[in-house]
Amino acid sequence: MAVLSGANEIMQAVSECARRTRDLRERMESDFSLWRLDPFQLGKTQGDYSDVTSNSPAVLANRVVEILSDARLRFVIPLADEDEAARARLAQTERFVQGALSLADQRLAGMVAPTVQQQLAWYSTLRGWYAVRVYLREDAAGCVVPDIAVWDVLNTYWGMGASGLAWACYRRYASAEQLRAEYALETVPDEYGRVSVYDYWDDENEAVIVGRDFVMPPMPHGLGRIPVLIGAVGAAPLVQSARFSDTLRNVGESVYANNRQLYPRQSEVLTYYLTITAMGARTPLVVYYTGDSPPEFENNPYAKGNVIFLKKDKEEARELLKADLPHDARLLLDFLGGQ
Repeated sequence: MAVLSGANEIMQAVSECARRTRDLRERMESDFSLWRLDPFQLGKTQGDYSDVTSNSPAVLANRVVEILSDARLRFVIPLADEDEAARARLAQTERFVQGALSLADQRLAGMVAPTVQQQLAWYSTLRGWYAVRVYLREDAAGCVVPDIAVWDVLNTYWGMGASGLAWACYRRYASAEQLRAEYALETVPDEYGRVSVYDYWDDENEAVIVGRDFVMPPMPHGLGRIPVLIGAVGAAPLVQSARFSDTLRNVGESVYANNRQLYPRQSEVLTYYLTITAMGARTPLVVYYTGDSPPEFENNPYAKGNVIFLKKDKEEARELLKADLPHDARLLLDFLGGQ
């Protein structure tokens, strides 16, 4: 049976899901910031440092995504007591799945989007969750088309029922031109030129909301079930705790689960290294002089082969003591990189 019907009811349910999963979504945003290498800043209150951002988070995640994206897919259909004819039909089923994925990838390529496998690899690695909407539909020419959409869990909202997933809603952004072409609808985009679109599904109906109004009211999809799969990576269950109220953030951990607290420390040590190295490369020159004004150097005193003339016993030029990091700083950096 249909779970939600009115546009306001759907939007309220989306807001409630967002509130309930706020800690999880904040973790996803923080991990995304690590992957995109947002600049590390030590803070001016600690001094004038040359900030360095470690690239370790991007290197790790990109390597894992690359491995998963290029992995060979295996379609397993259990065979038990089927006769030869039944086994032949099951083999056709396997080929159908392969063909459906191939057609879906062709459709995604036309939309300038990665393949289904590549998107699942990225979201599973960086988000620690995955969401897919899959169904077959007829296009305008009457051809059956496999419609496979990989959803970003960060923008996916859902509710549970007695038998599992009861409804799911995906928020995406579209331009005013896209909505004009798709729904003949005039909209006012936000400051970034985007308009929020909500695609709602339950076991009976599909609906589309722009803003807070239906552009496609609930319509029966005839699938007999909700065509959405939402899952978490890893084996961690949702722990019910009297002490901790944010345990959902520990379900479906990303590839950064063990290291996200170490990356800022690694960037901090690298910042110290670069700052001290720069100071050593251009050590300040202290000149002791007599008279009202210091002597002038025609050229850079540090230039190779340069000659500096000073009055004997009256003027003197010395380098300040070079700053150096503690000996254990290298050990600390190696330790952080090996975790």
